Amino acid sequence: MDVSIIIVNYNTKDLTLQCLKSIFAQTENIEFEIIVIDNASSDGSCSLLQENFPQVNLIQSDKNLGFGRANNLGAIAAQGKYLFFLNSDTILLNNSILAQFNFNEKNANRFKIGISGGILLDENRLETGSFGPLPSKTNILKSTIGFVPRFTKMTSKEIKSFHTNGYLEVGYITGADMFISKSTFNSCGGFDPNIFMYYEETDLQLRLKKLNYHNFVVDGTQIIHLEGASTNKLQTNNKKRLIVTKSMFYFFRKHSYKINYIFFKIIYLLIRLLTIFSIKYTWKEKKEYIHAIIKA
Repeated sequence: MDVSIIIVNYNTKDLTLQCLKSIFAQTENIEFEIIVIDNASSDGSCSLLQENFPQVNLIQSDKNLGFGRANNLGAIAAQGKYLFFLNSDTILLNNSILAQFNFNEKNANRFKIGISGGILLDENRLETGSFGPLPSKTNILKSTIGFVPRFTKMTSKEIKSFHTNGYLEVGYITGADMFISKSTFNSCGGFDPNIFMYYEETDLQLRLKKLNYHNFVVDGTQIIHLEGASTNKLQTNNKKRLIVTKSMFYFFRKHSYKINYIFFKIIYLLIRLLTIFSIKYTWKEKKEYIHAIIKA
């Protein structure tokens, strides 16, 4: 088996069906399997998936495991040489899986490849967030006050190198499409089960970096990412930012010296105290958010 495609589903049956249809329509000349982990959906996802795609290996969890733990479950069942972690809110427009497979096979002896991914597109076929620098406390603080864009765009020099070489080394690949050899994934312990959602992909890739692996964005892929579609309808704005905040502080606590982490937490709290004047959230939500930062 060449590639195991692993997709986590949680009450997103329509998105998942759309994703699966695109995989079967676009993927050829490669041996692959698809594993869908259902996180205890209540929207009839499992019966619909079994009816429409009986060839898919459907793993049903009796509770919502979150993103990382569900993907770990899929990786255990995977038979492929490579694992391709794909979001349910993606649509393949070409044979992107073969492109990723060929890159990894061709360059396995040239680079110590950690994770590779492609350039993701939005619904209008415009480039969206595909990669970025690994999170740093300084950049998080800057972005909190609006000085740093969320995603990194290639410089003109990088664009030229990307199209000439067919790849570009980056800090991390967005979690929507992560291609990695199963042996590498297992050697670094997979996704941290302590992270329910958000920051699990950057945590994995930072650990890979510490083991001298390199991450690459690869040319030749065309994947639409309906960014946030798999979570926006399932989470309120406040619930989402609470989960993001918890994961972010766990990430920095895990990868920082204690004194640096405490200093970062204090500065971040001071900045976020300004949100008490926001009309976007209720007073109860503001209180929950500030309490989450203090507790982190």
